[in-house]
Amino acid sequence: MSQAGKVSRRDFLKLAGVNLAGLALRGLPAGFGDWAAGWPSLRLSDLPVEIQNILRRVPKTVLMQNGYLHLLDENRFSRGRVPLAPTRWNLERSKAVDELFPDMRWGIVLHWYGDPDYFDRRIKGYLRGFNSTRRIADFETQTSAHFLVGDDLPAVVIDPKADFFGIAQTQAPSPQGVPYLASHLNNFVVRGFAGEHYFINALYQLGLAGPPVNPVLVDLFEGPKVDPNFRTISIEITGSDFDDPGQAPSDQKIANALSVVWAVMERYQIRALDVLGHSEIQPDNADPGKKFMALMRYLLGVKALVEGDARMKYLVFGPFLEEGSLPERAVQRYFEFVRAYLVLVDLPVSVYAWEARSKFWFVMDQIVQAPLALPLISQGCFPIFGETGHPGSCYLDPDNHEGLDIYPVGAENKLDWQQRGAYLAVSGACVAVGENHGFHHGKMAVFRHRQPDGAELLTLYGHLQALAALEVGKVYAAGTRLGEVGSLADGSHAFVHFATAYGATWDVQLRQNPNVPLSADARWVQRHFLPPGEFLRQVVV
Repeated sequence: MSQAGKVSRRDFLKLAGVNLAGLALRGLPAGFGDWAAGWPSLRLSDLPVEIQNILRRVPKTVLMQNGYLHLLDENRFSRGRVPLAPTRWNLERSKAVDELFPDMRWGIVLHWYGDPDYFDRRIKGYLRGFNSTRRIADFETQTSAHFLVGDDLPAVVIDPKADFFGIAQTQAPSPQGVPYLASHLNNFVVRGFAGEHYFINALYQLGLAGPPVNPVLVDLFEGPKVDPNFRTISIEITGSDFDDPGQAPSDQKIANALSVVWAVMERYQIRALDVLGHSEIQPDNADPGKKFMALMRYLLGVKALVEGDARMKYLVFGPFLEEGSLPERAVQRYFEFVRAYLVLVDLPVSVYAWEARSKFWFVMDQIVQAPLALPLISQGCFPIFGETGHPGSCYLDPDNHEGLDIYPVGAENKLDWQQRGAYLAVSGACVAVGENHGFHHGKMAVFRHRQPDGAELLTLYGHLQALAALEVGKVYAAGTRLGEVGSLADGSHAFVHFATAYGATWDVQLRQNPNVPLSADARWVQRHFLPPGEFLRQVVV
């Protein structure tokens, strides 16, 4: 097999650039050259090992000007293009009228294929699935995608008998390198912006639904009513239920998907903000998973910081540039958006699992150059020293009780409970302290902590009689005295209300109101709070 000439950086940008006026990068500031020198960077070796493992697996690819995806070797020589396995839809819809609209911004849409049990996972099995017909409303159609991503290392030839493959291109582009539409989204030409569309609402809440940030997702619902297949490039990923830990995609599959997304972004100048999940356009679909989409957006940001390509950094972080602010702040805003978006569209218990998987906070420490990162949870202490018990209210008993009421044994109806203070269970940063007249009775304090796996949680101490001189934002060591144990007016029933919450519970509930909603049931509590007894058993030696 012959090798093409080495792809230099200058030639690469020429190949990855677009000579169709309608596909030019929009919104580049006049001083782009100044921005190019100011973007921050990260070293791969400084990242958590789990993230290093994914990024080191990302195959080097480039989407050539003719629209075909090529694999590159370590010296940036082309190894050849990835296998082309066109769908029947692509073969039948390859006319000029089928090209993506050149005068509108494009997005990338990620799907999971949804492999059923006993599915033929060879490439021909996936093509057979694409080429079969399905009914949508009152018409039948085939499905199609531009790329198909699997678990294996990508190669220029796919063994038709192999059970696994890496990357295949399932749509042949036009002779000019323009993609033809794929059949992967319902055509909602007559469908306008739906107020119940939760993902759109989340973008509005985050201030990302107006110029200059406005994503393609908002355009699709509020702009000209066109078939979204004419504005999106589809990447299908083998497997299903990616947010289920038992079916989570392998590191190699994630790396393959990241490589294809990156190459498509480079070639057609698509912003990271316009990399979408199927469910974000059509909420009645679950694929490819909320946590998976957050992981992909996060990895795009990390990859941009590790690599020295200012043009790609602009595609990832550029929409977050503010007038008069530095590029470092745009980078920080992007990563804040990734987590904040997930917080709005998913549950705190899911965000907690995602933080552990992505190592998000460890990377954020480097991005914001935190002078004092949270200490990791290790050995702790009980919130009350000495012999303790509880007066009956514990986690989920009653159903809406999110904490554990701990009282000092032998202190009931006595004044010595005041000397039996409340203590910080594990080292952490104070995020709230003060008076609360609601469910937790009296004075309270809330602290933020980080697990060794990177996920963050909160501990809450309520029903205190008096508070120590605590400062919000300051890190305190385990065993720090927080105040005096509270009791009823007659000095009876002295106890501390101790609760442990997922970190995102602060964003959606505790920041505004530390009380559990009156309508909360056991299911609500389990989605927002961890069992405090189990937590104490893990950290108290």
